[in-house]
Amino acid sequence: MALITMTGGLHIFTCPEPQTPLTSLEGIAESARLCFPHILPYFDTHDAFLVACFSRHPLVGKLQAEINQRKAKSRAQAVTGIFEASVTTAMTIAGAVPHKKWGVISTEYSWRPWTDEAVGDFLGVAEPRKTMGRYLGCETIGVQAEELEGKDHLFLEIAVETALKTLLQGEDVSVSGAPAIILGCAGLGLLEGAIKKCSKEVLGEECGTELVIVDGVKVGIGSLITLIRGLA
Repeated sequence: MALITMTGGLHIFTCPEPQTPLTSLEGIAESARLCFPHILPYFDTHDAFLVACFSRHPLVGKLQAEINQRKAKSRAQAVTGIFEASVTTAMTIAGAVPHKKWGVISTEYSWRPWTDEAVGDFLGVAEPRKTMGRYLGCETIGVQAEELEGKDHLFLEIAVETALKTLLQGEDVSVSGAPAIILGCAGLGLLEGAIKKCSKEVLGEECGTELVIVDGVKVGIGSLITLIRGLA
């Protein structure tokens, strides 16, 4: 989690021990319960809060409720998650160009249905792959987030290329163009170069160069800073 001050400060907060693995919806809910009381003291010193888990993390709602409660006696503050920031950004990018689409590349296989469910919940639609013409869905590389740094780079490149091909299966990129691809995990920022390389191999040099990678940490911090300035 990133805690932000408008004077340029950035503090990284991690869940206290015993840490709960974010490999199930129950684990995600438990992490929110564990983290929340430890984050409260930072409300006196920080302006914005970015929850760096690519999910509909309940901590976002808990922190927003706390902000709402403090509004009458506090300065402008804001919270978002990398999931919410990423989806909003990808939809903005895709929506600006006719037929352009967006999708997600994530880590282990279980995140595929979870991400579809989260997208549907966030946007208020059922079965977003079927009902949203611009959403390509989520494909995964079959690696847990904590394993990314230790994996062979060639293995990860092949996994990324396979996920990208599956995501674009049946798509006529001559019509839709290169999609916006969300990194469905904060740790996948390590693979941004590999995704760009694979996009040129999968889509061709010209079209692959146009592929936009949406990093939730980057766009999340940017959107929070913009939001705070707008609220001030």
